[in-house]
Amino acid sequence: MNLQFNIFDTFLVVSEEQSMAKAAARIGLSEAAVCKQMQALESSLDLDLFERKRAPKRLNENGRAFRRLALMYLESIEKFKTERHASRDTLKGNLFICTYNPGTPLPLYGLLAGFGSMYPGV
Repeated sequence: MNLQFNIFDTFLVVSEEQSMAKAAARIGLSEAAVCKQMQALESSLDLDLFERKRAPKRLNENGRAFRRLALMYLESIEKFKTERHASRDTLKGNLFICTYNPGTPLPLYGLLAGFGSMYPGV
């Protein structure tokens, strides 16, 4: 992921693995990089997220609450990306039709209704 989404991913992996070293191996970062990210996250929130024992690295009450928010946040980002990518592929715009057929009725209304249901953005 781009931007700073990776800090949320890192946090979630640390919370699952309950170990900075195991999380680092799973993510493909150094243990020092994972620790630095978690320290930066706690510092920016001005809250401890982990119990202060050596091992395992368990979430405290703040960490469990933040984990729920991080999961919702990342799910929202993925939903947003999926919706935006889908809308890129949707046909949009205006349809202009000119006809000249003075004696014979055209099935234009039925055709337009079908077109409108197939391409609601037009």
